[in-house]
Amino acid sequence: MKLLGNLLWKSAAPNTKGIWKTYNELTNKNFKPKNKKMKIKNTLSIVGLLLSMQNINSQAVYNGSNKHVFTTNFGTIEIGPFNSSWGHIYTDRPKVIFNKDVYTTTNAFSSYNDDLILKTKGTERIRINDDTGNIGIGTSNPQEKLQIKGKLYLNTGLDDDGIYWARHYMTMGTIPGSYNHNVFMLKPGGSSNGYLFSVFEMYTANSETNHEKKVRIHSSGDSYFNGGYVGIGTTTPDSQLTVKGDIHAEEVKVDLSVPGPDYVFKEDYDLKSLEEVQNYINKKGHLPNIPSAQEMEENGIQLGEMNMKLLEKIEELTLYILQQEKRLRNLENNSDKN
Repeated sequence: MKLLGNLLWKSAAPNTKGIWKTYNELTNKNFKPKNKKMKIKNTLSIVGLLLSMQNINSQAVYNGSNKHVFTTNFGTIEIGPFNSSWGHIYTDRPKVIFNKDVYTTTNAFSSYNDDLILKTKGTERIRINDDTGNIGIGTSNPQEKLQIKGKLYLNTGLDDDGIYWARHYMTMGTIPGSYNHNVFMLKPGGSSNGYLFSVFEMYTANSETNHEKKVRIHSSGDSYFNGGYVGIGTTTPDSQLTVKGDIHAEEVKVDLSVPGPDYVFKEDYDLKSLEEVQNYINKKGHLPNIPSAQEMEENGIQLGEMNMKLLEKIEELTLYILQQEKRLRNLENNSDKN
């Protein structure tokens, strides 16, 4: 080392300019040493240069026990198994930078004794709770397996983005103790290409590949319910639509399940005499072929059927009026003859 030092300082003055002069001469392919002795001297000089650079800018120390310490003018990195359980990399710098992708042979990353945090540009983006395993995106205190503070955008590249669950039920709503109403909206984002609508549909699955649409609610097209009885104001509907309460409509159309009463005007119709009607009323307390008040209160009425029964009575009244008109004319004719 003494010879190396003497050669180094003879070929280059004891300053960095002399060292770099020797380095430049050695690495210049056009430079030709005057003799073999000078070539050896220059080679040893560059070795001295590297050692000098290490002494000037950095220092590596192995303490013979549990770690290597690398120190530069900017800070320190310690590498080594500090105990029998862990291998360690410590630094006094605020950040560690890797200029390549980082892989592990176990395919796993873990926090040490607190939450696992993923950041971009120094800002926290994702947190995995150390105790519960709950994942938070945009929040540092996730309450469930996945909690997102912000909006969720699904884009599979297909026309059918999906969310699937493994059991019978999925609950959507605010957490207990949170005073927030629940409003579910289907709202197209809008486009300069034209009009957009919203549709809500429900299916039954007859098999993994056979599905039948039962409910469709369209914001601007046809909507229908084809899955069973529907109740409004009641939880026990007994018909296709059961309404407990008033219905307000401008028009109601009823398809007939019974024939219209034009049969009253046929010659073979058995029109009861007024005396027979009177006797029936005296005995039953209501018109023939009309349910009693008690029956209507207990069973309700079939609107289409009842309208036809009422129309039947109106047509029977018409016949009675015509009969009375005929009798009056006969009386008037007989009175004129007398």
